[in-house]
Amino acid sequence: MISPFTIYVGNEIVADMHLYPAQDVKLYEPVPAEYHLGGAHVFNAGSLANQISQLGLNGQVSILGTVSSDVIGEHFMANCDRMGINTHHVVRVDDPTLVAIVTHGKDNNSFYFPNAASNAILTTKAEHLPTVEPEEHKMMLMQGVCSSMQPSGPEWLRYVQGNFAHDLVIYDVNARPSLIKNMGAHLKLVDDWAKVSSVIKISDADIDALYADVDGFEIVAGRFLELGTTLVVETRGHKSVRVMSAHGVQEFPIPALTGIENTVGAGDNFMAGLTLAFAQAGVFTKSVMAEVGADEIAGFVETGIASAREHLLRQNPGSALAP
Repeated sequence: MISPFTIYVGNEIVADMHLYPAQDVKLYEPVPAEYHLGGAHVFNAGSLANQISQLGLNGQVSILGTVSSDVIGEHFMANCDRMGINTHHVVRVDDPTLVAIVTHGKDNNSFYFPNAASNAILTTKAEHLPTVEPEEHKMMLMQGVCSSMQPSGPEWLRYVQGNFAHDLVIYDVNARPSLIKNMGAHLKLVDDWAKVSSVIKISDADIDALYADVDGFEIVAGRFLELGTTLVVETRGHKSVRVMSAHGVQEFPIPALTGIENTVGAGDNFMAGLTLAFAQAGVFTKSVMAEVGADEIAGFVETGIASAREHLLRQNPGSALAP
């Protein structure tokens, strides 16, 4: 077992506000709503910390970046303390937490960010990001929302280039078109992340949003590999997970579950399981990842799928594996 190790996580803290209006909304009458402390890396960090604790591993999760001093930021910091996530490097700022509004209608849901132009994620600059401690075993988990926003996104790229040049960098594309002001510039930024990243995770929805004029996963993944990425992982909802590497394309089925109503956090728990599988195998550098065989890749992905499955079963009482 590799020990000790640190998984650094670039912060993405979002207040998810879910609105459930009736068909006829009347002025000043209350609309049913739910507040969730969201953001993919909140889930990733929490799941990683929980699994590290459960498995008795000598590792830690450390959040990097800026966190608002508002009440939502206080909720986040309290949760980090409760889950054993290291917040030593977090910098508190006055800017508000990024808010995502999700309105649930009869035919579809709308998803938008009312304060996308002014929030704590945008505040992140070079001076907010620490020179991390010299460690033999560390990796960096980054995410598409905080890395796509301007002007903070390029700061994250430069930071990772300078502090994790030889370490395992895992980049989750997680495209949010409503936050992308210049698609050409954003695609260039994703290409730059492909050059520094060892692993890129992208969903089929990300591919549809960013590469609609490209013929599918293999073309997109092939480009990332040409730019320097070693492993490209595509999640496809309940259908399957596909991986492209020097060994070609591998596909892994998703076990069918019954009684699933709430899928929130499934993708993030997949990412946490995948990341922790790398750590358990001692894969902490890009050069080591380049030597990993197809069978080892299969084991990593199956661990990620199992992590997502267990999360869904816990989150949905009465759910079970389909017969």
